[in-house]
Amino acid sequence: MERKDVVSSNIKSIGYDAGTLEVEFSNGGIYQHHDVPQEAYDGLMAAKSKGGHYASTIRGKFKHTKV
Repeated sequence: MERKDVVSSNIKSIGYDAGTLEVEFSNGGIYQHHDVPQEAYDGLMAAKSKGGHYASTIRGKFKHTKV
């Protein structure tokens, strides 16, 4: 999946394809979240604080796997 680099102290890049959200963290960890609606991805990309938005709206809310 192609990811876009983002400005964040905690997140390095974010990708989205057909309901799968992929987040690469600055520490090297990569997680895929499944069945994520387009609106959730759009909100994350538009958020001023990507890490804060991820923590409050994505983490723990969708099934995920570590890549």
